[in-house]
Amino acid sequence: LRGRPYPVTVSKDAPFYENMHGKECPSGFDSCYSLVRGGRANMDPIRMHADCSIDAPQADELVVFNPSQVLPYCLVMCRSRSSVEGPSGAPLLLVVDPHPDEVLLEWVAHNGNVEVRRFVSTADVIAWISQHWQDEKYEKLKPLHDVVQRGA
Repeated sequence: LRGRPYPVTVSKDAPFYENMHGKECPSGFDSCYSLVRGGRANMDPIRMHADCSIDAPQADELVVFNPSQVLPYCLVMCRSRSSVEGPSGAPLLLVVDPHPDEVLLEWVAHNGNVEVRRFVSTADVIAWISQHWQDEKYEKLKPLHDVVQRGA
């Protein structure tokens, strides 16, 4: 949760007394926000140059200062007569994320009493469902396959 963000517009290369790099959040604010550019490990606020041109931002950067501002992934557990079970008999959780949080997924797999299948894209999930819907291990995939076939 960003709360009230402080807009950062000064480069971390500016003199120490002018920049925000490594400093506490300003009084009256809950986070710092900036449009940034640069390499992944070296992001810097966009700048206005002498000719009035402005750097194109490559990302948004939000820095929070209190751990309570960070919300975890949302885990939704539900029971349904039509839940899809994996070969282990546990409900099957299909996760589509090109950059999954491996620690979280391992925790879910071990503590959530679910079987986790990871996919990089929706196309990968559709291909997997199309390949396995007739397999008796995944007998309850048929409704998902029907949805995929309809294009919903």
